[in-house]
Amino acid sequence: MAGQSVFKNSNYLTFWTGSFVSGMGDSMFLLAMSWMVVRITGSATVLGLLMGAMSLPQILFSVIGGALVDRMDPKRFMIASDAIRLVAMVFLVFFSSHGMPPIWALFVVAVVFGTVDAGFWPAALAFQQSLVAPEQYVQANGFVMVASQTTQIVGPAVAGLLMATGNFGVILVLNAATYGVSIGCLARVTTSHTTSAPPMTDEPASLRRDIAQGIHYMLKTPLLLVTSLAAFIVNACLAAVMLAMPLMAHQLRLGSQGFGFMTAALGIGGAIGAIAFSIIRLRHPTPRMTLAATGLEGVLFLALGMTHHFSLLFTVLCGVGMLEVAVNTIAPSVNQQIIPPAMFGRVISLTIVLMDGAIPLARAASGWSIAHLGLWHVLQGAGVLQVLASAIAFMLPTVRLYSEKTGIRIL
Repeated sequence: MAGQSVFKNSNYLTFWTGSFVSGMGDSMFLLAMSWMVVRITGSATVLGLLMGAMSLPQILFSVIGGALVDRMDPKRFMIASDAIRLVAMVFLVFFSSHGMPPIWALFVVAVVFGTVDAGFWPAALAFQQSLVAPEQYVQANGFVMVASQTTQIVGPAVAGLLMATGNFGVILVLNAATYGVSIGCLARVTTSHTTSAPPMTDEPASLRRDIAQGIHYMLKTPLLLVTSLAAFIVNACLAAVMLAMPLMAHQLRLGSQGFGFMTAALGIGGAIGAIAFSIIRLRHPTPRMTLAATGLEGVLFLALGMTHHFSLLFTVLCGVGMLEVAVNTIAPSVNQQIIPPAMFGRVISLTIVLMDGAIPLARAASGWSIAHLGLWHVLQGAGVLQVLASAIAFMLPTVRLYSEKTGIRIL
């Protein structure tokens, strides 16, 4: 695998194809679900609670999921997760046969998605790590972001058009079909996953021991703690902005199509950034690169709170998309370099808990804050807070001394 492009690796290419297809369905469904809540209730609080219902189970069960990933085949976790989500889409289609689904059904699906994702994301990161060589981590993550950001361009735009004609059920059926394609792609990947973890005997005690080992490693690695705690604040700010987007479209009278194109702007900027990272190979990614990107993103959040024109919103959101790709390409690559493969599931799940722990609270609090303080003030506050958190973490010694050598090579 070393020395070649990741797209010459047939197993990685198959994995990437499945991620691309299922990501397309997810981008359509998540936008449709947000807009359905706005249409049915018009309540920022209900929207925030729904998003929190999706995030909270993922955080609560992530550590257990990560420990299981280290002891089992991560590919099985992804296949099982896709199968469960396919069933959840069929459930929602049934309750949408006569129009909009009831709010309680959306909450059920949100909880199901959050629960299965607790095992899916540690498994996906661990599985990708087993498919490519260490020097290809940044490029592999860049290609994954190409798929992710491309779906954010096409998916929301298509979903916006379908929603404008009332075809919510079509979006649900398409999303279910994408999970079937993803399962087929994962089944074709032949790379075996091995781990040095002990066999699954006395499972409850073994899981507790495995989780304790992951916590011990985290506590002995200050860099992981600092960057994860900084990401706790950064993700809270991002959650507030994402929650605000359908409400921005509603207040500015842009409609579902305008909301779709605002979301697509994130994908356009992200696609540009992802393509850049797939061409420019960073041999030595550093945490300071991540924090510089989050600081600039905070500045753009502040700009969103001062912008009421669609063309400016579109431009700023493109910039946010580019910076999100930078963060989500560099940060995982640093983690893949420093976390031992045999402990990757446990440790990465702990970083997920720290990084994403703010999201359900931020979504619920943001809904309340928007209702009482105003949409634009919340956006401005999120921008200021993210800039401050990034700057403080950027200057800490454990981050500053990690590595100051950066290698860049053009393919």
